Amino acid sequence: MKKLLPLSFLFLLTLLFTACDSDSDREAEEVAPAAVATMRSVIAYAYNEPQSAEFSEYSGMSVISHASLDTERLVASFIIPSHIGRDAIAFSINKPQVAAGYVGTYALKSLPDPATGAVDVRYSYRKDGNTYSVYLSSSSTMEGHFTITAYDAKHKLISGNYEMKMRRAFDPKASEVSLENTRRCDITIQGTFTNVKITQ
Repeated sequence: MKKLLPLSFLFLLTLLFTACDSDSDREAEEVAPAAVATMRSVIAYAYNEPQSAEFSEYSGMSVISHASLDTERLVASFIIPSHIGRDAIAFSINKPQVAAGYVGTYALKSLPDPATGAVDVRYSYRKDGNTYSVYLSSSSTMEGHFTITAYDAKHKLISGNYEMKMRRAFDPKASEVSLENTRRCDITIQGTFTNVKITQ
């Protein structure tokens, strides 16, 4: 009996440490994966001489991504910090139009009939300081999509991609805009996002 007690004690200790290890593993599994996003911006001046194009590509910590859901809408935004670049874009979908499980391809709203699309878009280009050129889908002609390819229900994470194109848009760098004199350009914003957490 004297020999059995220490063995039983050791056995209990082994079980205890095994349980602790299992708890640690479980806690490690609970940690949500980090968000990763990319963005590519192209401004092409193809309608006036001289013709030119500007390309910007961002990835990693260069893209600040955020998603939120309230009683009215799902909003996903992707912002380039001012010390890195000039672009920011946000997509907003009315809650009744959000697919069950979020996964789906959503068409952008656009003139001449914004009601036919599902996604309100706000694209802004920082000209300098706190001065921005802002383009809204409710008052612009846009092509493209906002697509959610995966939803992690456990961690409330969305992944997917997006594309927004505007043809013959006013030059976002113009100091003043007039129908007659402002240079026109094609603007394309494309990006991907992985594991962006939806806050509520």
